[in-house]
Amino acid sequence: MNALNASKGSLPVSAFVSYDPTDFNANGEPEGDTSFTYAVGTGYKVDAGHVWAEYIGRSKGETTSSGYTVNAVGHLGGLGQVVLRYDSWDANTSTEDDSENSALAGLAHNYGNKVSMGVFYEHTLPQGNAAPSQSVFVRMQAGF
Repeated sequence: MNALNASKGSLPVSAFVSYDPTDFNANGEPEGDTSFTYAVGTGYKVDAGHVWAEYIGRSKGETTSSGYTVNAVGHLGGLGQVVLRYDSWDANTSTEDDSENSALAGLAHNYGNKVSMGVFYEHTLPQGNAAPSQSVFVRMQAGF
């Protein structure tokens, strides 16, 4: 779905819903809780780059989880793209100190239409007593 499509940019909107009535064990017998997952996202895209935001929620049994992500990609001409992302996830919204936030920044370059490579730094901050973590990684992607 594209709510706005003009020569200067576009505003895509997406939505997802999944209902799983039950899980099945190895013998094919039902067990566990039903789950419901939903997500909605929107962004804005122009030649210089794009921003995207997405919200996701999930309930399984008596546990409700939710989170969001915000992404920004700026095009640097033939040099590649600068990528920024912020994620927040709360695994159980009825308890304290179980959410996790992370920020990612990096540079990527596309080789043709199907191959991409980037170098990224990610910093994760869990709530509670868990220690923050940091990582640097190379991401390579090939489409077919």
